[in-house]
Amino acid sequence: MLNEDYDNELVRIQEQLTREQIHGLERCFRQFAGFPHFDELMLLSFKLNLGLNMII
Repeated sequence: MLNEDYDNELVRIQEQLTREQIHGLERCFRQFAGFPHFDELMLLSFKLNLGLNMII
């Protein structure tokens, strides 16, 4: 039971970090929205890469 609680808490922390990191990226992209290279496609790419890195 203790190991299961630990695993659940670890997953919760990893999910929270992922959300916080994604929100940080979104804030950065909003700041640089005027630049042509910082668009929604690049933001989506970062989100996907971040998600994959958390899985691997």
